[in-house]
Amino acid sequence: MSPQKSKLVKRISVILIALALAVLILGVEGYRFLFPVLPKVAAPKEVVRLDQGWTEDQREKYYQTAQGSLIIPYSWFMALERPEVGNHEPFANEENLVRYDLVPDASKYNHDHLPVGVTIQTIDDDHLRNLGCGAPPCAPGSSRHKEWVTYTCAACHVAQIKYQDKSFIVDGGRGRWNFTVFNTTLANLLLVTRYSPGMFDRFANKVIAFEKRPSTPDEKEKVKHELDEFLHGPSIVGGIMAGIKNTYPTEEGYGRMDALGRGANGQFGPLDDRNILVANAPVLIPPLWYTHDFDWVQSVAAIGQPLGRNVTESWGVNSAVDLANPDPTQRFHSSIPIRNMFWMETLISVMKAPKWPEDILGKVDPQLVDLGRYLYEEKVFDNARTPAEEQWCPDASPSGDYQPCPNPQTQAKGLCARCHAAIGQVNANENGKRYFQLPMYKLSVIGTDPMDAVNFNGRKVYTGVLKDKFGGREKVGVGEALLVTTTEIMARELDHQHIAPEDRLKITGFRKNDFRAPLAYPARPLTGYWATPPYMHNGAIPNLYEVMSPVNERSASFWTGSEVFDPVKVGYRTEEFEGGFRFDTKRNLLEAAAFSVRELFAGHLRFDRDIAGNSNLGHEFRNAPKGTPGVIGPYLSPKERMAIIEYMKVMSEVGPLDDGSEYRRRIALLKDMEGEYK
Repeated sequence: MSPQKSKLVKRISVILIALALAVLILGVEGYRFLFPVLPKVAAPKEVVRLDQGWTEDQREKYYQTAQGSLIIPYSWFMALERPEVGNHEPFANEENLVRYDLVPDASKYNHDHLPVGVTIQTIDDDHLRNLGCGAPPCAPGSSRHKEWVTYTCAACHVAQIKYQDKSFIVDGGRGRWNFTVFNTTLANLLLVTRYSPGMFDRFANKVIAFEKRPSTPDEKEKVKHELDEFLHGPSIVGGIMAGIKNTYPTEEGYGRMDALGRGANGQFGPLDDRNILVANAPVLIPPLWYTHDFDWVQSVAAIGQPLGRNVTESWGVNSAVDLANPDPTQRFHSSIPIRNMFWMETLISVMKAPKWPEDILGKVDPQLVDLGRYLYEEKVFDNARTPAEEQWCPDASPSGDYQPCPNPQTQAKGLCARCHAAIGQVNANENGKRYFQLPMYKLSVIGTDPMDAVNFNGRKVYTGVLKDKFGGREKVGVGEALLVTTTEIMARELDHQHIAPEDRLKITGFRKNDFRAPLAYPARPLTGYWATPPYMHNGAIPNLYEVMSPVNERSASFWTGSEVFDPVKVGYRTEEFEGGFRFDTKRNLLEAAAFSVRELFAGHLRFDRDIAGNSNLGHEFRNAPKGTPGVIGPYLSPKERMAIIEYMKVMSEVGPLDDGSEYRRRIALLKDMEGEYK
């Protein structure tokens, strides 16, 4: 260990001990700081599963299929106690975990009764040396745990929605999981457990019993050593340093995270500390239906290949990748199970959007639907700019595939359809596959919060020990950095997992691995979006009614985290409740004053009430001169807004593309991950 790292470890040790002492001294207040109040969750009388084209077996397997995220050893997760003072019940019991807005799961693959998307991953022996300690490469003599708790795609992409005494499940929807609080709680709980003698004694005994180790004092000391090593590892140290440096200043809350910012910090931080940047652009978890058929995905339409997207996402939520190993032959080892990723992507590709459940949420009004269809599909916005004026077009497609921009099939009519209609790409790629070409709208035109696109576009990556992979350059753009590293990770894992050369084109989705960082946002087809509140990429608008309202009629603040649905304005309950998250688009005067003082000490001089990443501006329907930034349609009367909502409950404007969907259905029906890939 270098002298600098040794000093850092000692400093972190002092911080950990100081935090533990502070918790003991502050008592209840210290616990509230480390473990925020969570909402109370009442079990619904009935849970309905909507028909989205999956079998029950496919759904249950999706909920429990690991994607590579190594969080903490599984035995530790099962041994931890709940954070409430004096409560010795397991942290991992369902009654506790659903309070973080995870969805209960009773599937046959879920042997430990964990929520949807929280499961176990076993690291194979070939990868155990580098990955089993959770901090690759493992320190000499450190424990190598084979079984880890992991998050699956379903943790973020399954939602439970409640209305009156019934709940229904939306697969592939926007989950409301409070990812940040959940992970912070786990880290704080490990810290408190380590320095609380009674908690640690119970924890160690449970770990020893779970792992069938000898029940001896020496073994208990080994557990303490393993926990100390983890608390000094990159996950915990990185979290503490992020708190000290205020790396993530914009609170995320339920169903939001700064995916691109947090992901890139975690991915490239091991190469160089300068790669860890302030991330202040939380975005909503996106719905998954039809994404397999989009030309580019992610909040800023940054990734082109399905496998590259899934590897990037898994890596960004703590899959272990041995990126900076001094030995070049050991780099790019990862915990990402490529076969699992392929099966899940294939399953998602045959998913259907959810249909409005009239037996739960009420019948639609046919007359309003007709008016809404006219406004959505037919009415012309006279002040609209031309597609060439509105849309962002790349200089050239990174893949070399021809994409006419603006797409000549772009609709000129329909207040909503002119942007959100599903239009097919007019030219197939070299493998004969067609995709929906999503129109990209300039930031100055759409006027919504720009931070997600601006931060990602401006990010540069210091290449560190990978300098030779980038032609000797010390710094490259984030798109190139992700392209090169994910290509290396996939190549190594395709070899390691013995994927035959003739199957690799299928597993990569018949596409090249492409990344970009546009200063624009995509407009997706909106079938099924009634089930995905709140709205805008950053979740700053609580319901569909306010999406179509002028900014001065939108909520400046509202509460999130509730599963209770409003079928009229189409959103979740927004009034204050215990454990909810207050979403503020602006700071109050006192907070703004404190912000200006911090800015002054940082060498800046500004007073700003806007909270970065939380703007509810733009995408506005109001009467204004042509070209007014953020105005994308005329003023709508309350009845017209309700009519468009009524139509959006029942519309289905996305048709399948002729690109092998039958092949994909056969793959999705496999009973295990070792089946044929032909």
